[in-house]
Amino acid sequence: MVPMPVLFLAIKAADTQAVQLLLESGARTDICLSSELNGLYPLHVAAGLPGDEGPRITELLLHAVADPDVQAQDAHVLLELDKNTPDPQAGFGNKSAKGPGSASLDMGRTPLLVVCQRDHDYKNARDVVCVLLSHKASTNLLWSGHSPLSLAIASGNHLAVDVLLAWGADPNLPLSCRVGSALCANANIAYNSGTQPRNRILLLEKLMKAGANILMPILVGEGRKCVMGTAVDYAYHSFTQDWRIAHTPYHALNPRERETLNARRQLLSAMGELLRKAASRNQQSGLEGEQSLVSSETNMYTGARAAEENASTVSISEDGKEGKRSIRKQAFKYCYQCGRSVGVVLVACSRCHEVLYCSKTCKMKAWNDRHKEECVRVQDQDHSDTNVIEERPTQRESTANNKRASVKSPEQPSLITKMKAHMKQKMITEKLKERRKVLTQKWTEKRHASGDQSKSRRSKDQPKHPPQTQLYDPKQNYSYI
Repeated sequence: MVPMPVLFLAIKAADTQAVQLLLESGARTDICLSSELNGLYPLHVAAGLPGDEGPRITELLLHAVADPDVQAQDAHVLLELDKNTPDPQAGFGNKSAKGPGSASLDMGRTPLLVVCQRDHDYKNARDVVCVLLSHKASTNLLWSGHSPLSLAIASGNHLAVDVLLAWGADPNLPLSCRVGSALCANANIAYNSGTQPRNRILLLEKLMKAGANILMPILVGEGRKCVMGTAVDYAYHSFTQDWRIAHTPYHALNPRERETLNARRQLLSAMGELLRKAASRNQQSGLEGEQSLVSSETNMYTGARAAEENASTVSISEDGKEGKRSIRKQAFKYCYQCGRSVGVVLVACSRCHEVLYCSKTCKMKAWNDRHKEECVRVQDQDHSDTNVIEERPTQRESTANNKRASVKSPEQPSLITKMKAHMKQKMITEKLKERRKVLTQKWTEKRHASGDQSKSRRSKDQPKHPPQTQLYDPKQNYSYI
């Protein structure tokens, strides 16, 4: 076994005076350990040193002209938090895709990556990050698919995240398929988010203020199961991996699991709202850059259009009349409520056909929250069910409108006419009752006048009951009364 250089021993002992004395005596800082010990340099050991001595020793090594971006020989090592990451579900997606410029994973750790990986002593770790960044340490070098920013997010060190963002760390740096981006690392359930699950929402706000693009293409899954989506799709896919919380009824969860579930739902809702706003801004900016023949009032976008977006103009001639129509093609489709774009079946709104939904639940929630007013406004502007907007109506439409205008609706009778009909009906009914009463009285008198013998003899011929008179029938003529 090769003996360890004395400088490493002084650093591991956290002896600041010994390290300073060795450096003044000419101790070299460019000597690394053996490959069995991952080829670490003195600056790596100092960056991972806990306590107040860590920032001091790190600064001493940097003043001794140590390379702040020196890489260890541990490119083959996988992050411990990623070892238990399950393989994506087979039903989530089966289309293979290549990452949008994802960086190589064959680089070793830098001192900045080492300190961002620390999951304890956050205050001193932040001080070490400040020292390294002040000596121009790079924030774009990757290890195990992670950047310093994603490692700080995964370890739950929000103090280091603040420093990295303040020094210009790119939150949109493409990472490996397993990690995705900084937004994906914040949504990954395998990573530590601090003592409170709601810290993820606070971290999401920090990343968005730093310029994170929630519409950035992200590879969701691995291998043949990869599919191109967004950070929202990555978050939904990550949350479904926790079968206990994702697939258990709410009443069967314990209080801590309920708190975790509520925090995850809030994070998904916040990410979906941010994606919807970002997509709407992109669509509106695209419309402003195009020269369309349709007025700006008819080009109102409420969200992800079911029609396609790239504008093209087609000229039409009918009977010597020229008309122009605008056809819009769309490149990005997503659920107008949750923001998912892959792994779901998107159906257009049945009323305006302007937005898409992935489920009935999202449709009802979006309708009650925002789309009710938007859908009415779009309908008032006579948006057709197709993606074609014509400037002038066709000859067939004008003919149909003329036919509908020529048909007259039946006139309703006036109040005086109704009163006259009612009085006439009442008068005829009273006369019929009087006539019935007279006939009944005559029949009764005739019955009493006859004797018992004649009564028994004529009982077979005469009816047992008085004669029935007819009732009032509006269809008959009673002019004889």
